[in-house]
Amino acid sequence: MRRLVGIFLGAFMLSAAVPVGAHPHVWIEAQATLAFKQGKVAAVRMRWALDEFFSSALIRQFDKDKDKRFNASEVAEVQKNAFSNLKKHSYFTYLRVAGKTVKVSEVTDFKASIEKGRLIYHFTVPLVTPVDPVKTGFGLTLYDKTFYVDVQLQKETPLRLVGEGSAGCTHTVAKDKKNPIYFGMVFPRVATLRCTGS
Repeated sequence: MRRLVGIFLGAFMLSAAVPVGAHPHVWIEAQATLAFKQGKVAAVRMRWALDEFFSSALIRQFDKDKDKRFNASEVAEVQKNAFSNLKKHSYFTYLRVAGKTVKVSEVTDFKASIEKGRLIYHFTVPLVTPVDPVKTGFGLTLYDKTFYVDVQLQKETPLRLVGEGSAGCTHTVAKDKKNPIYFGMVFPRVATLRCTGS
């Protein structure tokens, strides 16, 4: 099992192109919360629910005491061995500011838990310079360029807006036809804010 989990973890670090006939082997359902401060987006709080099969492999690997929950040391192991490697892939998270794609290089507040047999990741993407969505626009898209991992925003509630200044904003989620991935065959979904001034 250790070898099997290692193979799956290697998938998260995959950077070379994969065969055209390949398809996703890991699925992540994501929900994002945009935290506003003084009318600007100051952070993005992410919640990822990993698919049941991949969750099962990782839970068997990292739930050392087999109590179906992660203690602090187990969370640290999950972060070190099954999450931190995603830094080189922007944590599959890309921001859109003033029409440009901004990669994510640092995250904080990582947590891992088990809910109904699924592995759940929580983490925060802090914006060093908060973004005024009225002036520059703001969008969020999630994807693995190799399409080995399929990251999708949750359909029911993909985006939540909280904090001072968020009341004047709405959002849409649509296929990003201008920025396809995986040999131009896959269109990630992008969540785009629409905000009015105060």
